[in-house]
Amino acid sequence: MRKNQVTIKIERFGKDIPDEFKEMDMQVMSVYADGNDLHETLCGAFQLALNEVAKYNLDDFTRRESFDSLELTQRKIKSLGLDKQRKNDIFGSSVIEE
Repeated sequence: MRKNQVTIKIERFGKDIPDEFKEMDMQVMSVYADGNDLHETLCGAFQLALNEVAKYNLDDFTRRESFDSLELTQRKIKSLGLDKQRKNDIFGSSVIEE
């Protein structure tokens, strides 16, 4: 048996529920995840809950944003002046500043 078990139950009511549930006037969703690492299990259950909600809410839920972490890291290093410091550390202090 796994050390952690997480169940997330989502109950929705009112006019915002998907059309296929309007007749019942409610929507009930439940997801379950288990694992030995607590954080991994919590994140897994939350991701399952998001996936379940996404099945019925197709409006803005599918929007994703991503960033190039290499580009962001290089930009950050340059803005902090760490790129010049790094060159000096690698090649010695004889490198002429730009």
